Amino acid sequence: MKEIEKLRQAKLYIDKLTNGVNPFTGACISEDEIIRDSRIISSFEYVSQVLDENIKNINTRKKSNNKAVYITSAFLLQDFIENSKAAYK
Repeated sequence: MKEIEKLRQAKLYIDKLTNGVNPFTGACISEDEIIRDSRIISSFEYVSQVLDENIKNINTRKKSNNKAVYITSAFLLQDFIENSKAAYK
């Protein structure tokens, strides 16, 4: 399963739980279950938003065909050393 598919599946599960629905059976979750506590629901809503943002970012990246650029500390250190040497020549 691709990353975006995993994110979509996780979001689906979280959204169903937020709405008081068992994501596997479709049955309503009883109001007295801990999972129906307002603090848990707020957390699920937040996680759902984060997942949605990640899904949108992946879709945007695919549309633009731009690859992510990662700058490591080793790269920055090497760049700093090279620029420092050039400054003292």
